[in-house]
Amino acid sequence: MAINALAINVAITSPASGNNVSVINEKGEHVTIEKSSVRLTPIYKGALFAELKNKEANHQSARLQFQACGKSMDNFYCSKMYGDDVLEKKQKVPGTILQIAFDPFYVIVSYKPVITDLINQRRVGEDALIVCLNPKVPIGYWSAINQYKPILKSAPSMINNKQPLEELKFKACKHFVRF
Repeated sequence: MAINALAINVAITSPASGNNVSVINEKGEHVTIEKSSVRLTPIYKGALFAELKNKEANHQSARLQFQACGKSMDNFYCSKMYGDDVLEKKQKVPGTILQIAFDPFYVIVSYKPVITDLINQRRVGEDALIVCLNPKVPIGYWSAINQYKPILKSAPSMINNKQPLEELKFKACKHFVRF
């Protein structure tokens, strides 16, 4: 797969202020993302579009199978067999995604947080991830993408939120990823 020249700018950065990102949670513990634990995975539009179209086709196929099931069996049985989400009408994935000149669409930041408690004992937390959205991608695309690939819950809030987890997401995207 050819890599777009714009994607070269996505990299772990090392600002002069240090290599880690840290916030204080509601318990007063320091939650730190150390540079050494960070792994970046850029998601490019071609692969994303193919995956979304595949999921869209699978959803449509399941809807048709559910409708056929409903004609010959009880809807309750069909709902149990296919799940309730098959009834949800979903937006079409915009074909114009491929025309957007910016790549990658987003970057997944995988890391293990280090938590330092009030008596300075450190422990390593569970694997976690943050999704850093490319600010150059028009905002209207995210809802269509999110319904097939729910990434927005892992992205920093668009407003300046002072919740510790949201602040950590925002700082990590700003510190580790450059689009």
